[in-house]
Amino acid sequence: MAAIGSMTATVASEEVYEFSAYAWTTVFKPLGAVYVITKRTIKSDGSADYSPIYVGCTGDLSACFDNHHKADCFERYGANCVCVLGIEDEQLRSKIQLDIMGQYNPVCND
Repeated sequence: MAAIGSMTATVASEEVYEFSAYAWTTVFKPLGAVYVITKRTIKSDGSADYSPIYVGCTGDLSACFDNHHKADCFERYGANCVCVLGIEDEQLRSKIQLDIMGQYNPVCND
């Protein structure tokens, strides 16, 4: 699985998180991670913008998109990219997820 780019998320505490961006169709290996479902748009200079649609965390990234409970929302908002930050520690994953949700207020995290 080759990354197609990267997304930087800076939160209110000034903590900076660097996510690897992957095509929507990527099949992931088992990995504990925080993930951000985004709409990736390529700008005229070739760089990419990432609009967060949903932020989640999982102990097994390989299985978390099978019948995801927000799949309809992802489709409605044009999700085409998954940004991943591998984190094995469950408490740290939850903290990062909440930090990013608080900063970006993604539309599918209702």
